[in-house]
Amino acid sequence: MQDSDMGDVQLQPRSTAQAPPSHSAQQIAPGEAIKVTLHDCLACSGCITSAETVLLQHQSSDEFLAKLQDPAATVIVSVSPQSRAALAAFYNLPQLETLQRLSGWLKGLGVTAVLDDTLAHDISLLETAAEFISSYSSAPGMKCSAPLPMLASACPGWVCYAEKTHGELVLPHISSAKSPQAVMGTLIKRLCVQQWAEADTAHSGGSSSSSSSSSNGSSSSSRPATSKYVYHTSVMPCFDKKLEASREELTVPGSGEGQAAEPEVDSSLTTSEVQALLQSQGVDLRTAPLGMLDTLLPASMPAHLQHQHELHGSAGSSGGYLEFVLRAAAWELFGRVVPPGPLPMKALRNPDMQEVCLLDDDGGVLLRFAAAYGFRNIQMLMRKLKTKRCEYQYVEVMACPSGCLNGGGQIKAGPGVSPARLIEQLEQSYMQGVTPRHPAHSPLTSAVYTTIVGGGCFSPTAQDLFHTTYRKREKTVTSAIGDW
Repeated sequence: MQDSDMGDVQLQPRSTAQAPPSHSAQQIAPGEAIKVTLHDCLACSGCITSAETVLLQHQSSDEFLAKLQDPAATVIVSVSPQSRAALAAFYNLPQLETLQRLSGWLKGLGVTAVLDDTLAHDISLLETAAEFISSYSSAPGMKCSAPLPMLASACPGWVCYAEKTHGELVLPHISSAKSPQAVMGTLIKRLCVQQWAEADTAHSGGSSSSSSSSSNGSSSSSRPATSKYVYHTSVMPCFDKKLEASREELTVPGSGEGQAAEPEVDSSLTTSEVQALLQSQGVDLRTAPLGMLDTLLPASMPAHLQHQHELHGSAGSSGGYLEFVLRAAAWELFGRVVPPGPLPMKALRNPDMQEVCLLDDDGGVLLRFAAAYGFRNIQMLMRKLKTKRCEYQYVEVMACPSGCLNGGGQIKAGPGVSPARLIEQLEQSYMQGVTPRHPAHSPLTSAVYTTIVGGGCFSPTAQDLFHTTYRKREKTVTSAIGDW
């Protein structure tokens, strides 16, 4: 599919094809282009097999710009650490300054708030580790616990592949914890919209016609406690995040009878799409105005927490799930502290398949974790699961070789720089200017759990908010297309 197709796929149905009846089937005249939605792609294993080829109108920069012209929309942008690192490397800027200048430029376009994904990333790590510890301990009453080995769930390309290819064999093993993008969508659409609406009402004395300016620097008109007034765009390193944003499981129920569910993430733009948008507008990020970074905390939070003035994060350029879960499990399950610094990962068949073990005092293996990047290694892992020979308790699974920094939506290597060298540079700079911090030590994370969620990590409320479900998806295209 060419970019100019803008999501239109020209299908030539067979003359004898009979599409099964469906309430959602489109009436398509011969030769007419069919609109393929992201939901179609999640159900497809035929002509559309890669999210990188599916650039649909409602997941494009043009749609993003159009939404900025909608006076009823409050547009919020969240930025992933991988995209932040790639833009910083491309423009040769410190990472914090990259976000600040990105914020200044976006707010000049009409964006209300620009958010760093670290808060959502922290919550995703905490929920994943708690789920693993629960699964290992076989704790009763934990409805989200997955059987071992637990497989990471942050990569939508891998999750979609598992749903369409392996179904019931694999899906119970995938962690139910939402990815950072999905957690951020939950925070914005399910939790903070309600907080903002309540703050607006309190500020206006209950009048629905007044407007106010929230203490996080975002102007906000008084509005009903509904998510449809907020348009959330994420900036991510891969096109597969567009598929994740379209998942039916990641929606906000309609606020009234008969109202359709609203997506928690309305659109996802890749790093390269953001860079192309900058270029198309003649903007050099190095000279863009500096802007404040916002937080999602309600107005009742202390003033020093209302804006982000420095970067914190966890090691691991693909999310750091393996390392964080291993360290948490070592302490919670065995009372052992994993020494600081890089884990002693051992490469196996190739550099994208590695493992690490937690040993007891006699050298016995207490835990064996692995990282499997790229579909060659994923397929090997699937064979082990099928034959019940998987020796791991947890596997960090990523569809892209070299992980998220090598996502299909990242900015490509420039002249004289090989892709491998670019990934090496991004790995080296990923934590530059970022202060390592345990997610549980973040005051923002603590505030979300205590003030907004009203419960602790992996509590029943947290499970309802920050965990999701998966389902087997058919390998055929939707019934609207039929047998072509």
